[in-house]
Amino acid sequence: MLIDVHTADGILSQARDYRYQEKGNYMYYNDVFRKYGITRTDFDSMLYYYSGQKYFYKMYESVIDTLTARENRMKKR
Repeated sequence: MLIDVHTADGILSQARDYRYQEKGNYMYYNDVFRKYGITRTDFDSMLYYYSGQKYFYKMYESVIDTLTARENRMKKR
């Protein structure tokens, strides 16, 4: 789920038209939350809870590694 949320972040950061970004962010994030059957509030609560766990940074390293690998594959195309 974190990979999908950060993918949405990346898509939105590339949006050139601020108005599109403002309206589009709800669409992108809501699609991610719907995919996993949660709400934004659920996501925020889970993120808050897990960020206090000692393995959170290890988990985030995996997210970053996956996103980096995807980016590198796209650059090779």
